[in-house]
Amino acid sequence: MPGQILNQFSMDEDEKHFRIATTTGEMWRSDEFTSKNNVYILDEQIKRVGKLEGFAPGERIYAMGFVGAKGYMVTFRETDPFFVLDLKEPKEPKMLGYLKIPGYSDYLHPYDENHIIGFGKEVMEVKGAALQAGMKIAVFDVPDVSKSVEKFKLLI
Repeated sequence: MPGQILNQFSMDEDEKHFRIATTTGEMWRSDEFTSKNNVYILDEQIKRVGKLEGFAPGERIYAMGFVGAKGYMVTFRETDPFFVLDLKEPKEPKMLGYLKIPGYSDYLHPYDENHIIGFGKEVMEVKGAALQAGMKIAVFDVPDVSKSVEKFKLLI
């Protein structure tokens, strides 16, 4: 599959399908080669059966988590888009929605079917630059993607 994976959490097997999240391109580019993020679903013969490509241009994956029929992805450049993906139908993965908040998570951990814990950094914007402002632990409430929220946040 095109692109680079972030780590072992960017890959998963579910119901005889291999799922992988990648970033293509470069964040610093502002042309057709700017970074884009993708999710691919492969069958048992390692043939691509589904894809979701080209979202969050200009950003790269900072965290990925697959939990059953859903995928949770964080990309980052200045804010933290927390994406929720529907992977129930391998041939037609869909983006259900996203939440934009300051900072980013670089590890996502499922707490239960309605909550994801994100470990990462709080970020402040200063003169157009994103500066880290400490460690952040956040709990995302995700049962209704259209109303996903950062339910709790602890800054260290």
